[in-house]
Amino acid sequence: MNRKFAGFTLMETTLALTLLTVGMLTLTGVFSQIIKSNTVIKQKQIAALLATAKLTQLRTSSLTGIDELKGTFDEPFQNYSWQAQFGYTPDNDKVADIWLEVRYKSGTGVKLWTQMMVKNAQ
Repeated sequence: MNRKFAGFTLMETTLALTLLTVGMLTLTGVFSQIIKSNTVIKQKQIAALLATAKLTQLRTSSLTGIDELKGTFDEPFQNYSWQAQFGYTPDNDKVADIWLEVRYKSGTGVKLWTQMMVKNAQ
């Protein structure tokens, strides 16, 4: 039997294992970035839904005498906080600007702005 074709050499095996290790480490880095991105996207989606609900609640309440509000949401969204600011449009005191920011405890969040007519404006 010819020793030239008997099997793999130690050098070939080492090279194959090195390439396999580098490939696996690269995939591990990619997967960790995907998981991190999915977490941030999920947090932003929840923040957007909470912001829409809070904005609807604020729009149906009376805005007179309110300059700034903030708070947190009930369970299971206790890790999200919100902050709203109100102001009147300079040229029209019957139109109020509402800025609403909802943030997750890590800092991820969304900001919304809208205008609404104020019935009892002064």
